[in-house]
Amino acid sequence: MNTGMLGEISENGGTNLWDKLIQLDGETLKSVISLFALFFSLLAIVITFWNVNRQRVANLKNDTEKFKRELNLKTCDEFIEKIFSAKQLLQRTRSLEGQLRWMIFGAKSQEEFNEDLWGIIEDKSIEDLWLYILKREIILKKYKGDCEKLYKEWDRSTQEIWKFKNFWIPGRTDQELFEEIIKPNEIAEPLIELTEKLQRQIQNDFLGHIYQNKI
Repeated sequence: MNTGMLGEISENGGTNLWDKLIQLDGETLKSVISLFALFFSLLAIVITFWNVNRQRVANLKNDTEKFKRELNLKTCDEFIEKIFSAKQLLQRTRSLEGQLRWMIFGAKSQEEFNEDLWGIIEDKSIEDLWLYILKREIILKKYKGDCEKLYKEWDRSTQEIWKFKNFWIPGRTDQELFEEIIKPNEIAEPLIELTEKLQRQIQNDFLGHIYQNKI
């Protein structure tokens, strides 16, 4: 290639590059055109790759965010259901004193009252709630402390119910029975308030921003 001519092109800003190129011999001109064509082809490939890669990254991010939103809402819905079931179990426990009174007054048989006790002992709602927290801990970590307290205190309540069943033998006075049955009730009462607190928190945290409202 004529280096003197290229030097002239570089130094003389007013010289038309195309005019100089057409003065090159055929083989040199073909080489220059091939280089330009290769350059623009490579540039097009780079731009296309960059655009495709950027779109893939954006799509992956959108898919991830969609998955998180859907899993969060699913977890919220299932967690609320489990809290509600736990609350119902605690309310049944709180009602034992009244059920005992009904039995003493003859409005409920001993067999029916005994079935109430067994139904509460065998109910796994609070255990299921605790296991669900462990299953989705990465999402529900904020509520783990309260649920752990609920689980441990409920274990105390069931122990008191077992004690009552062992205590409930012929010859016990009504007053003695009431003094024993009140123990699981006293444990259940603050736990009901705890479940109500959890219900409010989970709805506010997961649904409040969607509906622009809090409870």
